[in-house]
Amino acid sequence: MRVHCWLLLTLVLACARPDARANIPAGWTATLPASPQSEAALCANSATEEWGVSLTLDSTALVVRPAGAPRFGDTTTVAGGRLIAEDLGEFGGDVWWYPDVGPRRRVAQANLHAFIRARDTVWGLAGFAHRTLNNGQLVRFDRIGGQWRMTPIVDLGAAPVAMTPLAGDSMLVLAVGRIVRISPTHAIEVLHQNSVWLSTSPASIARDRSGVIFLGMRAGVARLTPTTNGYSEDWLVPANCPRRVSTDAARECRCVT
Repeated sequence: MRVHCWLLLTLVLACARPDARANIPAGWTATLPASPQSEAALCANSATEEWGVSLTLDSTALVVRPAGAPRFGDTTTVAGGRLIAEDLGEFGGDVWWYPDVGPRRRVAQANLHAFIRARDTVWGLAGFAHRTLNNGQLVRFDRIGGQWRMTPIVDLGAAPVAMTPLAGDSMLVLAVGRIVRISPTHAIEVLHQNSVWLSTSPASIARDRSGVIFLGMRAGVARLTPTTNGYSEDWLVPANCPRRVSTDAARECRCVT
């Protein structure tokens, strides 16, 4: 029978190699990543299934599930009310202060993706990517004289998508096309980048105890393994896609099982 899959998966499965690192979830296999601008990357861009990643409670095993609905903003509770971000993408965005008593007040006009609580400080990841635009910032929220204010702190170089905390108040941020680490002093370090991610659209991130980073995306899961010179990237994809059937007119990517 025919099942929906991706041309991407069938092209890279031919290059699959045995895996000698972290355990792979049942039903998945390791492959080489697709090349930028390749037919496989273009097909991944049109894939209808998206994957999300997380770890088990002890952070030793990877969990891969269909991705949930995307978030359009975030909310966090603070003393006396809530801060709420409304991210409308290319149509703009706002950050609002909703006090327990009284009307809401606009804090800033920004595409804020997520609030981050660190000790007694409220941080945020803001930015926007569309066509040739791709920008992002780490911002801080301060309450001065009863009014909330948003202050840009450091440029991320790309729009943030997801984050995971690290030890010592550092954080790992998945941005459009790159992975960056933010230190407690707000120094930015680009750990790895790949232009093909512009096609596969990673939207979730996890990091296990050994330092391996996983990105959930349209084509499957990108796995970044630490090396002496940075990170080595391979992909995890569903194992049940042995060969391809493509329909050029409809730009369909299917596999036969």
